[in-house]
Formats: sequence, structure tokens, C-alpha cells
Amino acid sequence: MGGWDDPSFVAERVQRDGMELQFASEEVKGAKEVVLQAVARHGSSLYYAAAALKDDEDVVLAAVGQNGLSLCYASARLKAQKAVVDAAIANDGRAIYHADKSFHRDPLAVLAAVANRGDALQYAHWTLRQHYKILAVALKTDPRALLFVHPDLLVLNPENMVAQNLEKEVLQELVRKLWQSGNAAVLEKLIVIAAKWNAKETLQMFPATIIPSLRKMLVEEILPEDNSLFELLPAVCKKDPGLVKAANRVYGE
Repeated sequence: MGGWDDPSFVAERVQRDGMELQFASEEVKGAKEVVLQAVARHGSSLYYAAAALKDDEDVVLAAVGQNGLSLCYASARLKAQKAVVDAAIANDGRAIYHADKSFHRDPLAVLAAVANRGDALQYAHWTLRQHYKILAVALKTDPRALLFVHPDLLVLNPENMVAQNLEKEVLQELVRKLWQSGNAAVLEKLIVIAAKWNAKETLQMFPATIIPSLRKMLVEEILPEDNSLFELLPAVCKKDPGLVKAANRVYGE
């Protein structure tokens, strides 16, 4: 039976576990047919391939087709080749991070990336993180993509930027970032939007955050519809005549 310098032996081993390519001799790591079998099984085994094969389109396409993120091991030339980058993104949108920087500014490449993985938005050039169509696709794929939306866009049109199925932890993280950046205008809009969709959750998250626009919504919309939410307000708010009246209005008091 052959050893790690025997192409047939290595080929048999990598068919079971592509990462076993790492044990092969340098000569076998340069054998295209063996490496093709390895990357087809485990794309990241491209790391162990000879430099010449990291610049081989057939090998790299096989690798990124199995694991898009293995694009990071490809040659600079292939990281800039559209067919290779497209294949990598189709497998895992985050692969755009490893592509040539020109793809970070390419609307079609970024759109394909966020359609696969919403959080791939973080790797787009900031100008594309303000592109409505790209954002809409990213948010539909993964509401957490909201964390990577350019703040200026939230100021301009936050209603279109926030997904209705926004997860609690995503909202918390976004609010934390906005709070740290001192972006009070966006923070207020975001809290109000969140309250429209899930008043109870929002009031539980921000029990002491009764800003003017949120108070107005409480009086005009939220409490008249569900006065039980009044109990979630901090003590100081329960002394507000307008809020008290709004909470009782549902009972005609």
C-alpha cells in the first residue's frame, strides 16, 4: 500500500476527507486530479494545494463550489475573476469579502451576495450600503443586515430600512451602536418604529425611554388599543395625565 507520496493513496484518502491533503507530499499537492478530489470534498483543503493549483480555475471553481469562503486561498488573479467570484458568492455570500476589492463596489456582485447572506452587506462599499434595492434584498434575507445599513439612510427613511420581523437582539445591538455614536435622531426614529410593530417588546426594552414622539404615539395609538401596556411604563410616566387618560380611554372612562 502506498504512502503520502503516492497519488493513488492520497486520492483514496481525500475522497473520504479532503483535509487529509495536508499530509500529502509537496509533489502530490501539485497533482491536479488529486487536489480536485480533495476540494470537491472539502473546499478549504485548497489551502494545502500547491501555489500553481491555487491559480488554476478548475481547481478553485471546484473549491468555492463546495465552500465559497475557500476563495480566500485562491490566487489574487482568480479573486478578481468574475466567474470564480460569482461561484463563490453563490455558495456563500460572505465570500465577497475575499474577492478583489472592485467587487465590493459592484452593485450586481453585492446584490448577489446579500441575496445569499444578508449579513454580507457589511462587506459592501459604504455607497452600496445606501442602495435601496440592495438593502431591501439584504433585509429580506436576514433582518440582522440592518446593523450594517449606513446611518444616514436610517435618518432619511427609517421606515423602509427596518424589517417587520426584526429580532429583539438585533434591535438592541443597533440601538447600542446608535447610542454610542450619539445619533439621537436615528435612535428616536428607530424606537418609535419598533413600538409600532411591537409596543410591548419595545416598552420592556426601553422602560425609561419616553421621548416626545414615543409619548405622542402612546397617547394616540398604543394605549387606546391596549391599555395593559400602561403597566410597563416607569412610575414617573404613570403620573402623566395624558398617558393616564389614554390608558383609560379604551374603557370609556
